[in-house]
Amino acid sequence: MLNLTERRITELIKTGILPARTPAGFDLISSVRGYITFLKTEPGNLKVGRLRHAKLKSDLLELALGEKTGTLVLRAAVEKKLFQIIRQSRDGLLNIPSRCSGVLASQTEQSEVFRILTEEIHAALEGLAMH
Repeated sequence: MLNLTERRITELIKTGILPARTPAGFDLISSVRGYITFLKTEPGNLKVGRLRHAKLKSDLLELALGEKTGTLVLRAAVEKKLFQIIRQSRDGLLNIPSRCSGVLASQTEQSEVFRILTEEIHAALEGLAMH
């Protein structure tokens, strides 16, 4: 009569929307009135809830697909890789003085000092560009 599945009727009975089944069967008038009252108060919430659930499920599937196909990566993985790149670049730049100080100490020409430092800085930056 209400065009509901047995499962849905059981859910509505558990939530108190429909009266429980008696040995004689369902009280038709109470059941129809209870269901109509429910529809008057809950249709928007129920429909919105179901639509929201379907949207969230779809979004989760899309995210899982993106991760599996490689078009989406985890934020933690990106942060970890970025930290490694920045750390290596920082270390490369900070090591320039220790690598060049002996060679530069023996240089008397400013142009040669400039060339050596420029080459070292470029080498450190190329390491950054390779990532």
